[in-house]
Amino acid sequence: MRLRIGIGRPDNRDNVADYVLSEFTEADQGAIALLMDRALTLLLTVVETRMNLEPHFLVKRLESAAMKPNPFQDEIGNKICSPRQPHEDM
Repeated sequence: MRLRIGIGRPDNRDNVADYVLSEFTEADQGAIALLMDRALTLLLTVVETRMNLEPHFLVKRLESAAMKPNPFQDEIGNKICSPRQPHEDM
């Protein structure tokens, strides 16, 4: 599940970077707080509904995620590099 929040567009297309990187207004902050509260309520409802339909779905998802290989470890679990610090051979 993904939640996308739009921020609108600036009046002048030349000011996109400044617009996107600017601080939120107090009105924006209030709207975002309300939106996040509603999104959390919706997410909890979806998870609860799914748990009622298929009680083990969350366990299955967690087990599936645990089975995915870690790109920063070799096949036996040794750390070969970190996301921010490439291995010397790379």
